[in-house]
This record gives sequence, structure tokens and C-alpha cells, in this order.
Amino acid sequence: MRYLGSTYIAVAILVLTFVLGLYVDVRSEDMHVRHLGISTRLERIVRLEQELTSLLSGAVLEEKLLRVSRYDSVDEHLTATVGTVAELSREMELSGDISVLLDLQRGLRTTEARSLRHMRAGNWGRARAVLFEDDYVLAKKIYEITTESVISALSDELAQRARRLEQMRQLAYGLRLAALGLLLWVGWRFSRRLRSEVAEQARLQQKIVTTNEQLEASVRERT
Repeated sequence: MRYLGSTYIAVAILVLTFVLGLYVDVRSEDMHVRHLGISTRLERIVRLEQELTSLLSGAVLEEKLLRVSRYDSVDEHLTATVGTVAELSREMELSGDISVLLDLQRGLRTTEARSLRHMRAGNWGRARAVLFEDDYVLAKKIYEITTESVISALSDELAQRARRLEQMRQLAYGLRLAALGLLLWVGWRFSRRLRSEVAEQARLQQKIVTTNEQLEASVRERT
């Protein structure tokens, strides 16, 4: 029974480590997909913001409204991309930074909408003043810094998660080795006990044979 209990413990540890290893593999794959999705979209956000800035700057400098004809579609694409990043990072620590990024983005779009209204009204001087005023330039700079900060925070958080998952994987390997060692020990102890019992049975059998031979010899002598 003692060996049987040890066997049950070893099997339970093996099952536990198998489940833990499966969990780590699933989480690692999910983290990889999420990392790739967020990183790609953050790079796209930077690119789209640069495109919006280029469209607006080109329009006010050349005083051509046609230059901002793509503004709405680019802005829509940008908004959708930021929303996807927010969704992907919802359970991560940087979700707060994403919320700040969204607030800054809404502020920039509000200022740019004022400039666009002046452009469409033909008031190019006022449109330029809105885009080059200190508040907008400062907000733009803060937005760029925040975006870089979010990208850096993302890399740090994913690296920490990767380290935790690797620690869990190493723990699973260690427990699995311990379980295998326990099974080997149980097998060795059981084999040793079995050999001992077989040897004892052989000794008793030999003793019985010897006793029977002595008894037969005694009977023959009396006869």
C-alpha cells in the first residue's frame, strides 16, 4: 500500500505538470499573438499620425483643400486601429496608458477639426494659426512621447510575462523530473521486495523438499 500511494502521488504530479505545461504553452501562444497584434498596430498608429500631419501641413501651406481629401478615411482607419489596440491590451497593465493615448488623440482631432472648418471656409490664415499654435504643437509632442512610452511599456510588460511563463515551465519540468524519480524509486523498491519474496519462497520450497526427503529416508529406514 505504501508503494501504491507513492505511485498515485507520482501519477498525480505528472498529470498536474502536463496540465501546467499545456497552460503555459497556450498562454505563450496567446501572448505572442497579442504582442504581434499590438506592436504592428502601434507602428501603424505612428505612421497614420504622420500621414495626417503631412496632409494638414501640406493643405495649409499650399492652400489646397484637395490635399486633405483623404483626411477622413485616414482618421477613420487610425481610430479603428487605436480601438483595436485598446481591446487587445484590455487585460494588460498598459491599458491605462492606452486610455491616455486615446484622450490625447481625441484632443488632437478636435483641434484639427477646427482647422479643417477654417480651410473649407477659405480662411487659410486662421487654419494655419490653429495648426501651428503652441497648444496644438505641445499636444502633438506629448502624443508622440506617450506613443513611444506605450511601445516601451509594452515591450517591458511582455518581457516580464515571458519570464513568468518560463519560470512556470521550468517548475513544471522540475516537478515532472521529481515524479519520474519517484516512479523509478517505487519501481526499484517494488522490484527489490519482489526479488526478496521470490528468494524467500525458493528457500521455503527447498526446505520443504529437504524435509520431505529426510522424512522419506526415515520411513525407509524403519521399513
